[in-house]
Amino acid sequence: MTAPASTPAPSYAEYLLDGLKRPTDATWFDSLRVTRQLGGSTPFGNTERADIINGPVAIFAACDVTPRIAIHLSHDFFEHKRIQRVRLLDFLVELGRGMDVRIVCHGSLVPKKLLRLHEADLPSRCVTEAPQPYHDAAKQAGAAPREVAEAALADLGLDHPAISVLERLSEESSERLAYGALKADTAFSVSEAAVGKRVRTLIEYRLVSKDQFDTTNYIQLLPAGTRFLDRREQELDAQDVQTVLDGFAAAEADDAATETGDSVDLTDPQNTPTEPCIPAQAREGDWWRWHRECRGAACRCWCG
Repeated sequence: MTAPASTPAPSYAEYLLDGLKRPTDATWFDSLRVTRQLGGSTPFGNTERADIINGPVAIFAACDVTPRIAIHLSHDFFEHKRIQRVRLLDFLVELGRGMDVRIVCHGSLVPKKLLRLHEADLPSRCVTEAPQPYHDAAKQAGAAPREVAEAALADLGLDHPAISVLERLSEESSERLAYGALKADTAFSVSEAAVGKRVRTLIEYRLVSKDQFDTTNYIQLLPAGTRFLDRREQELDAQDVQTVLDGFAAAEADDAATETGDSVDLTDPQNTPTEPCIPAQAREGDWWRWHRECRGAACRCWCG
C-alpha cells in the first residue's frame, strides 16, 4: 500500500489570502502572529530574512499605506561589534523599501556618532533625536505621499529648476545632504542663493524637509519627493513615446504625399481652381470621380 503524498505547506502569501477569505478577528490576529514569526519557524516551515522582505515589506511597498517603525538606540548600541551593527542597519535598509524607518537616538552625542561611523549604512530618512521624530506627520499634512507628489507635479510641471535639487538628493544613499554642502555642490550651475530658493520651494511643496541634528542643518528627501521623481519620469517617458508616434505619423504622411506626387501625369496641366470647373447642376446626382482634365490636389471638380 502506497502512503499518500504529503500536502505542501502554504506560502506566506497563500496563508494571508486564505485568511482574507474569512476576515474575522481570529484570522486577523493569526495573520499577525505568523507575520511576527517570519525569519524563524512558522506553520509553513522555516523561513529566512528574505521571507520578511519578500512578504510583508513587499506588500507595503506595493500599496499607499506606509507604516512607521521607530528603532530606539542609545550608547549601548556602539558596544556591539561593527559587523553586528552593520548587519542590523542593513536589515533596516531592507525594511525601508516598504516602511518609514526611524532611528530614535537617546543622548545628544548618539546621532553625531551614528552618522560619523555609519552614515553610508543608514536607511534613508531615518536619524532623529528623541523624543520628536526626525520629520513628523505634520510635514506631510496628513496627505499620502502620492497625493502630495501629484499636487506638486501639477503646479511645478516637469521642468522646474527645483527638480535638480530632488535629483541630487536622490543620488545619495541616505537621500539627504547637509544644507551648506548642498548649496555649494558643483552639480548646480547657479549661485548658492538660487539653490537655497529652490530648496525653499521644495519645502513649501512638502517634497523635502529641513532638519537639524547636532548643529548641522540637513535637507532630506521625503517620500513625496521620491514619488514626485517617479511620476515625472513616467510623464517624460510618455512624452518620448508620443514624440516617436508623431514622427511615424509625419513620415507616413510624407510618404503618402510623395506617392501622390509620383502618380501625377506631368503632361497634363495642373489645375488648382478655387471653384469647381463643372457647374453644380452637372455634378448633382452623378457618381463623382476625378475629372480627367483636373488632376490637381486642390481641384474640387468631380463629375460623372
